[in-house]
Amino acid sequence: MILFSTDRLRPISFGGRRLPSAQIGAKRRVIQMSAWKKILKPAGRTCKTAGIPGTAIPRKSGSAGTVLKHLIADNGTMKKNPIHALFRVFFAAAIGLSSLLSSCAGVEEPSEELPEPPPAAAPLPERKPVSINWAGTTWIIPDSPDKKPKNHPDYRGFHLGSDGKLFLINLDTATGNEWSAQGNRLSMSLLSGRPEIPLEGAFLAFSAEEDDEAIACGSEAAKHTDSDGTAAEANKKGDNPAENAAVRKIRLVPEAMPDSEGLILQRAEANKDLVFNHWVPMALKDGETVHWPANREVHLMLLSDGAGGLGILGYGGENRFHGPVNVGMEDFIVGAIAMTKKIGLASEFENLYVGHIDAVNRYVQVRDELYLYRDTLFLVSFSAEIFD
Repeated sequence: MILFSTDRLRPISFGGRRLPSAQIGAKRRVIQMSAWKKILKPAGRTCKTAGIPGTAIPRKSGSAGTVLKHLIADNGTMKKNPIHALFRVFFAAAIGLSSLLSSCAGVEEPSEELPEPPPAAAPLPERKPVSINWAGTTWIIPDSPDKKPKNHPDYRGFHLGSDGKLFLINLDTATGNEWSAQGNRLSMSLLSGRPEIPLEGAFLAFSAEEDDEAIACGSEAAKHTDSDGTAAEANKKGDNPAENAAVRKIRLVPEAMPDSEGLILQRAEANKDLVFNHWVPMALKDGETVHWPANREVHLMLLSDGAGGLGILGYGGENRFHGPVNVGMEDFIVGAIAMTKKIGLASEFENLYVGHIDAVNRYVQVRDELYLYRDTLFLVSFSAEIFD
């Protein structure tokens, strides 16, 4: 039996015989190393650490709490030698920290899950082509319902002239040129500029009606007309008024992108009679270069001349004017204008205004508005109003 004391001055017995002080320290270290090996060897591989040969570093199979428990519970060492026991606690904490870091390094982080692919887009509903007599029709993108009323309407669109001319409506940054159609394929060209909405090139026209039954009937009628080779002549003469009236809303899709949303346009017609109404100017070409008079009496009227014809009567801000006018399906040709000679603050505006009226030769009516053109070049627009 081995007996030793932590007090170096106290003799110790080994194997039944007393040892001198020099040998006591050596024997104590041997016994301590044996105790360390018994405690730490099951926890992992042995290595030389912290100057103690043969000590073991706990791996994943052990835990710092287990090592600490064994170290401080060795034969009541805490009671016999508190300093020695404290050393063991610190050493166990270091081993536990090393074990924790080693364990963390060995755990693989979970890979990030790839996002699920978006669901496949729903197939587009079948679109029904629209094939009508396009000549003389007007199509607009209507005003936004959430906008407050303004003096100038917000709708934009175009009129397809009966002679193949294209008239842009409220798209003053461009000038239309010509249009042509074959079945539901509509082609449009511009003379200059670029409008706010894409209207140049080839487009396919489809029904945008909520109920397409009437459109389907009209399309069938158009197919029968095409079969006998008289479609072009029928369209030119406008022999299908029922078919034209059935179409009130269309979807215009670029031919190069047939699956795109395209533009939704509504059929537009005149709400006011051209004759016997006061037309107040809304916009002038180059109108931003002159000062508009505050006088609301600036207007234009079309009246009977008493001889079966029509004449214009108006006020330009300084002078009254009148003259003959020839009005056809789309023609608006003004003859020689007679005007008083007063000069005032509104003369610059008046000269531009009356000069545009004198130059026009075409017109388009949309709802309560009147648009006058020189060929396809916009010059002046009016709104029908009643004076107080």
